[in-house]
Amino acid sequence: MAITNDRIVSYQNGQVTFRWCDKNNEQRLCTLDAQEFLRRFLLHVLPKGFVRIRSYGFLGNRNRKTNLERARRLIGQAQKPEPVPEPIQPLRLCPACYAAASANERMPRRPAFAPCPAAASGLVFTLRPPPHSVAA
Repeated sequence: MAITNDRIVSYQNGQVTFRWCDKNNEQRLCTLDAQEFLRRFLLHVLPKGFVRIRSYGFLGNRNRKTNLERARRLIGQAQKPEPVPEPIQPLRLCPACYAAASANERMPRRPAFAPCPAAASGLVFTLRPPPHSVAA
């Protein structure tokens, strides 16, 4: 927003009066012709298809986390370090895919993964008794 409604003091006889702050944060009143006020206001309107970027500089997305940590350290408000997540365990390829990968051969389009030998199976299989044969 280029100017908020509460900063516009009055609109009379084609003149717009609004409040603004100078370099020393002193509030001043400025009166402009309505046409000049609209010209200056429309300088802040983005063309169609453009997006306003609200965070740039140290709040930019690319290094936000490290920049905020550094800023907190500099002002003496370092926060507790976050817990480090467990390292990711790589998936094991099935023997055929592993052999192809080791020999730098072409792997299948969708490689198959084998379960970790230490992992317990979550599937429970119950065996049924064999069917009784009826003697005729």
